[in-house]
Amino acid sequence: MPSDFDALLEASAVDTAPTLERLRATVAEFRDATREASDLEERLKEVRERLTTIERTTLPNLFAEAGVASMSLDAEGNHPAVEAKLSDFYRANIASGWDDLRRKKGFETLERLGLAPLIKVEVTARFGRGESDEARQIAEMIRATGHSAEVENSVSHMTLTSAVKELHQQGNLPGPEDLDAIGAVVGKQVKLKFK
Repeated sequence: MPSDFDALLEASAVDTAPTLERLRATVAEFRDATREASDLEERLKEVRERLTTIERTTLPNLFAEAGVASMSLDAEGNHPAVEAKLSDFYRANIASGWDDLRRKKGFETLERLGLAPLIKVEVTARFGRGESDEARQIAEMIRATGHSAEVENSVSHMTLTSAVKELHQQGNLPGPEDLDAIGAVVGKQVKLKFK
């Protein structure tokens, strides 16, 4: 059973020159818009970094030099009036991306500072396919000790995508309702690779 896309290919075999020209133009537009989006994302990152520097370094230093804790600006043209106030800033994070030694030192420091109750301990156990009964039994054993334990099913999006692809290639693609239930979309796409 040919798809709508295959039928379109067969029907367009007459005079493809105008279509190929539109295709080239659309691929070029796609390429240019993709590059534009990438440039805008990079520019946004730079502007956010500049804002952070102004917010957390430049302005606090200038407020301190001027001996003020706030400043107002009147509206000007399309720019609204603003009030800038100096305040304290707090941020703390023992990042998951830190190496083990640095994380260990961070948690030891929390304990030394009397902040050990802030530390949450998460026990994770992984079970393979077909071992859900064993997983539930372990969770029940943990609950029996008075601790909470959850069993959560998951599937890698890559594994699920491969399974849907395989079903499609075998001609056994589930119907739209089933595809929607598993968050699957099957269609066509064009990817660009920049050199």
